[in-house]
Amino acid sequence: MPCSFRDFVPPPKQHPRLGDIDFSKFDAHSWAQWGLNQFMVQELWEGWQKLYNEPFRGVTTDGEVKPNLFHLRREDAPIEAMTEAAQALVSVAEEHSIADKMRYPVEADEWRRWMNPEFYLAKCGIRMEEHPKEVSSAILGLIQSSLSYRGYQKTIDCMRINGFLGDIIGASKIMNQGSYNFILFGEPSTTEPWGWSLWGHHLSLCCFALEDQMVVSPVFFGCEPNQIDEGEHAGTETFALEMQLAVRLMRSLSDENRKKAIVYDQLDHPDMPDGFPHPADGRNLAGAYEDNRVIPESGIRVSEFSESSKNILMQLVETFIDFIPNGSLNAKMGDIKAHLDDTWLMWMGKYTDEDPFHFRINSPVLICEFDHECGMYLSNSAPGRFHVHSVVRTPNGNDYGRELLRLWKEKNKSH
Repeated sequence: MPCSFRDFVPPPKQHPRLGDIDFSKFDAHSWAQWGLNQFMVQELWEGWQKLYNEPFRGVTTDGEVKPNLFHLRREDAPIEAMTEAAQALVSVAEEHSIADKMRYPVEADEWRRWMNPEFYLAKCGIRMEEHPKEVSSAILGLIQSSLSYRGYQKTIDCMRINGFLGDIIGASKIMNQGSYNFILFGEPSTTEPWGWSLWGHHLSLCCFALEDQMVVSPVFFGCEPNQIDEGEHAGTETFALEMQLAVRLMRSLSDENRKKAIVYDQLDHPDMPDGFPHPADGRNLAGAYEDNRVIPESGIRVSEFSESSKNILMQLVETFIDFIPNGSLNAKMGDIKAHLDDTWLMWMGKYTDEDPFHFRINSPVLICEFDHECGMYLSNSAPGRFHVHSVVRTPNGNDYGRELLRLWKEKNKSH
């Protein structure tokens, strides 16, 4: 049986890495300042600022953006409902005199300010916990109108688990259901480009909308732990289906193909390079601020899979991105299928129902990463299945809908 997260809840003021620190004495702002006085956080933040200051190019396999992968098209995205919800949010924000703080131009670099650690370092937009409940409700209304049912539920589950973690370690002023920042980009419209982003601990969503087309990436879903076992939301659990399908995929491969897919048979292998795993991202490469990351293809090419294994991989991918509403999800899955033979699977670790693992699916039109992590606030020193980081990117220049925005501007220049 896999370990329970309950085995790793440290007693108050007895954290194995943080010592006798009393989390209850900190809020989001003072905790961020405490973090900046620690070398690891300071170094992490300085490195991210350097990445942020680079012009956006997009995640690639070799530093060169592959052209002609993305096009303006009809997808039947829920733009009317999104626009209505966004306009309602603007009205609420204006009532509370925070609309200007919440709003940025559609081309603003603040799209790239998202981050998943709990340290409140990127202070742009509005923070949900710092404003009246009707503001948070309006933000959640926009998110609900923009995502699928499962996507919205997963978002709420991640928020609730964040609050649960804060409660069980006595850090509820650092981590709670409102520990998230929100930005509205552009003017909500059914004909013009606009979008929104939400980010905070173990959750980040970037949603770009254009007519009835949308791009929802980068996306980060995570959790520590992966379930709630007491209180109002007891029974909440995340990532069970993703883990089940990933293991099923590995078991479906031939011995030869599985050997190609596994680049390390341990999550902390002695042959891993210095600085890897990353202190914030673990084994994931496409996390916060990695907008221009070069991620070479590695593992095994999907063209070598049996048809059965290809089908399981497509199920896994769809589960990974089914936060996208049906029309746009169907269009995205069509793109992925069209590039399936140019897609790669890379795996680290074992592939049992109990062991932690990491995988990456790397396609010209999609990157999915999944990683089991060591404890951050829980005390497990080895990766556990109850601490998860997952990332979705649209490589080759279309994160944040940047390529669609470029195409739309070109089209409108010619008219």
